[in-house]
Amino acid sequence: MNQFEELKKTIHEVKEHIFTEMENLLETCEEDAEKFYDKGNRSAGSRVRKNAQSVRKQIHFPTLRKEFNKIEEAAKSLRENISQSK
Repeated sequence: MNQFEELKKTIHEVKEHIFTEMENLLETCEEDAEKFYDKGNRSAGSRVRKNAQSVRKQIHFPTLRKEFNKIEEAAKSLRENISQSK
């Protein structure tokens, strides 16, 4: 596998890791939102707010930055190898 393919693989893994977790949170939130708005379930409204906070924290979570750093490091390594091969 060449380095470009490794970079693509790294990007794919990071995206999958990040967005899978967010999708799960949003699916749970969607179900609770339906219960809150359609059935008037107050506790479901509290869960919606809690899940919204979790999504916000997920976006600002330091692990997310670490995941993006993996992509940056792989891209930097690829650029260095390309410049050395010239």
